[in-house]
Amino acid sequence: VDHLNDTALNADRRERELRHSRLETVSLTEMFVQQTKQNFDNADLVLKGVQERLQTAYGRQFALDSLPTRLLLGARISGMRQMTALFIVDAKGMVVNSSQASPQLVSVADRSYYKAFASDKFDGLFIANPVRSRFDGAWTLYLARELKSADGRFQGVLVAAVSIQKLEQLYDFMKLDFMR
Repeated sequence: VDHLNDTALNADRRERELRHSRLETVSLTEMFVQQTKQNFDNADLVLKGVQERLQTAYGRQFALDSLPTRLLLGARISGMRQMTALFIVDAKGMVVNSSQASPQLVSVADRSYYKAFASDKFDGLFIANPVRSRFDGAWTLYLARELKSADGRFQGVLVAAVSIQKLEQLYDFMKLDFMR
């Protein structure tokens, strides 16, 4: 009889632990989803802010490769821990300005975010698949928005570089205890 009671108690305890683990997994997944969404929303707000500023009458007086534009990019990226750079790609696919101290002139005409806007087949926020950065070789996720001239022509792309490593570090502090 004691053996049957122990078996029933163990089965009940196991079932409660499984139920608890399922709830923890669902809760943790929801936290990760919400945190990731918040990070993307914040990056998009930065992109929209720069996009809107560059497309005002005041912003249009500065060339995309100008110092005032670089200062705008630098000011908007400050405080964004996961974002490593904001940069501007011109209509030819060349990086012409960056929030980093010395932007490197490099072509990104082959990147998906540039192609999407240059082909005039996309509107809104573009989120590219992670790729290795041409600047530092790190795995990077690119979020982008189109820049248009005053007459509505394609002028280039505004891009936010999000470090995959920094995103991982953000979530790394949550260690799961699977061995109870």
